[in-house]
Amino acid sequence: MRRSDTRPLVMMGKGTLFPAFKQNACFLLLAPLLCLLLLPRGNQQQVEQAGAQTASYLGGYVFPISAKWGEDVDFHLSTTASKVKIEIFRQGVVQEKVAVVEEVKGTYFPCHHSEVGCFFPKVYSLTLDSRYRPGLYLAKFINKDAPTEEDLAYFVVKPDQPGSLSQIAVVLPLNTWEVHNFRDGRKVYPSPYEPGYEGRARTASFLRPWADICYNLELGYPIGGPAYIWWLESQGYYPEYLTDVDLDRDPAILSHYRVGISIAHHEYWSWNMRDS
Repeated sequence: MRRSDTRPLVMMGKGTLFPAFKQNACFLLLAPLLCLLLLPRGNQQQVEQAGAQTASYLGGYVFPISAKWGEDVDFHLSTTASKVKIEIFRQGVVQEKVAVVEEVKGTYFPCHHSEVGCFFPKVYSLTLDSRYRPGLYLAKFINKDAPTEEDLAYFVVKPDQPGSLSQIAVVLPLNTWEVHNFRDGRKVYPSPYEPGYEGRARTASFLRPWADICYNLELGYPIGGPAYIWWLESQGYYPEYLTDVDLDRDPAILSHYRVGISIAHHEYWSWNMRDS
């Protein structure tokens, strides 16, 4: 059947097709009610429980995200859990557990403006030394009363002198990881073809949880991370690791290496990074 009438159509009853004039308004008003009535009971229960789930919160991050031997990295936490354990792993051929903080007291601190930082309280500080090999590290914040509830955060460890342990530097795209992060707020990334583009964030901060991107990286999300490091080290290469933040702070840092590898997907560059 050829349609000469280009107005929207609505299917009503069995095989009945007619132009949607006033019916559109009626349908739009009734649609939410129809959805609730037709929603399977299991899904309806999930909708009803969604509000209750927000009462439980566990969020943590590590700052600075890149530090060298002799410097401290601080662990920041906000949670409704009473007690939290922190486990720290180095990412490599295997995920090597290097430190455990058995218990820190949980305190809830709301994140009011994640685009400029959540500024959660510091619950633990780790002084880096040569026991912590250069690499990408993963911190797990674990609810001690419900061990399956956890939050993840990455940070990078460097030797005190760049190029002292390896002439190969791998630059990790932490700017890209953070821009893809929408935990506790809006993300910068949505393209003009995605919902939410007009309301996207214009700035991003490392001072907030970013577990969603950590979980994606653990699953092999293709913007650089554990999979690349696993391959390099499984082939006998043990580079030093930098971040794009390091290139911005010290554009001359790559001069300490013979080889610089920019892995995966570096989307966001400052002039200092380009100069490096």
